[in-house]
Amino acid sequence: MNNIRWQFSVLLAALGFLCACLVPNLAAADGTDDFDRPGTYLGLGGTYAFHWFAGSSFDRNLGGQGVQVISSSSGGLNARAGYRVNPWFAAEAEYEWIDGFTNKIQGSNVATLTSHQLTVNGKFIYSDWGRFQPYGLLGVGLSIWEASDRAGRGSGLEGTSVGLAGRVGLGLDAYVNKNLLVNLGLDMALSTTTIDNSIGGDLRNLFYVPIQLGVQYRF
Repeated sequence: MNNIRWQFSVLLAALGFLCACLVPNLAAADGTDDFDRPGTYLGLGGTYAFHWFAGSSFDRNLGGQGVQVISSSSGGLNARAGYRVNPWFAAEAEYEWIDGFTNKIQGSNVATLTSHQLTVNGKFIYSDWGRFQPYGLLGVGLSIWEASDRAGRGSGLEGTSVGLAGRVGLGLDAYVNKNLLVNLGLDMALSTTTIDNSIGGDLRNLFYVPIQLGVQYRF
């Protein structure tokens, strides 16, 4: 787990360095570039996610009555492939992996919850600012949660659980040139997935808030 997080930190540092190198070139971009043209694109980025579990009910279902569970944040990765239909709309498929939210009771981790989310998104873009294009995003798809490192009160959790996913977000695409852009996004990742718990309450409302930073290439 620590090795994965170390690799994620290296990736984020590399993305940050790349962005620092690219952003000064934004001012030099050719104003005639057709930033809102139709076409396909691919993207890859890092994610930092804050858990948004259901407070006291999550604590009670995992740890029991009167127990407080301390849940961590987590790093991850995201990838997407899409098609820009017109200046204001794009359709894309997105996959996001979240390494794992630890859940501690009295200082000991009882379960690590890892998320895989695959959604089909509609991206609504404001293109009148040229190379800087804010957007709103709505998506639906599949949510998979894995429970590992199960111990103590987490030992009854089902290993893998599947449900529906929803995604709502805002972001900004900043074009370096007509083919390359830097992307920054803030989403709410929703899930209907329930993790069955044979020795406690079932875990529901497994929501999280991801911050995404990445690069995209437009063909």
